[in-house]
Amino acid sequence: MDYERPRLLLVQHNQQTADITSFRLQLLGYDVVSLKRGEDVPQSVELQLPDLLLVESRLPGIDGFEVTSRLRANERTAAIPVLICSPDSSRESVRNAFSAGADDYLIMPFDPATLENKVESLLANGRVVAVQE
Repeated sequence: MDYERPRLLLVQHNQQTADITSFRLQLLGYDVVSLKRGEDVPQSVELQLPDLLLVESRLPGIDGFEVTSRLRANERTAAIPVLICSPDSSRESVRNAFSAGADDYLIMPFDPATLENKVESLLANGRVVAVQE
């Protein structure tokens, strides 16, 4: 039986962090598309809906909260699970993430096992279940 690998959209402005996170997720069996700017999310999502969006809260231009709000406002993208990653552990930041429509919140820097658990949980509750190779 052929399984399609879950497609993750990672939006992270720091290239080194994006590379490390993307590599880790690819090792777990996911297809990862990486973007640096929130402004690029609509075009990427239009080409192919991701199974999960991992978005940094502090992006230049359109930040992760706004990206999430816009996805939730669009009927076509409203059901995409969203994990907001942020170096800010304040209650206000966490509140802003969930108010924007995030499904979960991950404080950076993060433990790779925590990232893995959150991604697997969000995918299991969404449209797909991760397939290990």
